[in-house]
Amino acid sequence: MTMRRFSGRLLNRDRIWHRLAMSLAGVVILGVTVGVNMSTRLGMDPFGAFVVGTGLVSGLSYGVMFILVQAALAVLALFLDRHYIHVSTVLSLLLVGPIAQAVRDFIDLRFPMQGLALRLTVMVINLIVLCLGSSFYMTADLGVSSYDAMPIIISNKSGWPFRLVRIASDSVCALAGVLSGADVGIGTLL
Repeated sequence: MTMRRFSGRLLNRDRIWHRLAMSLAGVVILGVTVGVNMSTRLGMDPFGAFVVGTGLVSGLSYGVMFILVQAALAVLALFLDRHYIHVSTVLSLLLVGPIAQAVRDFIDLRFPMQGLALRLTVMVINLIVLCLGSSFYMTADLGVSSYDAMPIIISNKSGWPFRLVRIASDSVCALAGVLSGADVGIGTLL
């Protein structure tokens, strides 16, 4: 068993492929669940609302806008504290938005969700699956999305509690989403 230093961490070479697979699986699950959530029309997550809103204003699709916003935040994070930028950051940047867009387009075209009861049921099940995807992605410990990195970096640099910084970040994103016409609702709160 060979050990080597990689990005400031000691990694077991035999385990890195396992961690990469976990990260990839988590990112793909996140993309699918974001797309399903978009199809319920019950409110996006705060960052998703921001991305949808900026897409509505710019005329760009969710998939393209997600990549652009995440890339801009990744560049900023590289200057502020590159520790949080890693393989999962790149996977999230490149995959979540396009997968979510494709899943939403597929569901809306083939299986449009009618009725509030169905949409609520799908949203609750989807939230559980989203938690599973998030656990894969976080357990892999190969970085975080650039949006997730920003509140951590701000909290570390300012000394403010992470919880408050994250709530403020999510609130600003949700407000920007509302102001630009994105779906914000019970799904956003959950």
